[in-house]
Amino acid sequence: MRILLVDDDPGIIVILRRWLAPLNCEIFTVLEMKRMPPPDFVLLDLILPPNPAEETVKAITELREFNPALKIVVVSGMDENTLLATLNNAQVDAVLFKGDEMTQKKLLL
Repeated sequence: MRILLVDDDPGIIVILRRWLAPLNCEIFTVLEMKRMPPPDFVLLDLILPPNPAEETVKAITELREFNPALKIVVVSGMDENTLLATLNNAQVDAVLFKGDEMTQKKLLL
């Protein structure tokens, strides 16, 4: 399995790499993506400055159109209600909430 990590915070990338290391899969970032095959799984920060969250939601929709089988997990520091309103029916497989150094994990399916 190939997993693409998308986050503007290098510290979050490090944490996600540690969490995913036991899966023995290919893990790469957008900067590394040019030399990799397309991902099977994407961990995507919802707000990537300078773009607003709506741009990320648009990207999620485009990713789904390109590859309907792609698994997309949104990583966010937003509260649940704000996040659901922002996603506006974008199809994601799960949500990982940032907080307490990302020890709080909660999935919305």
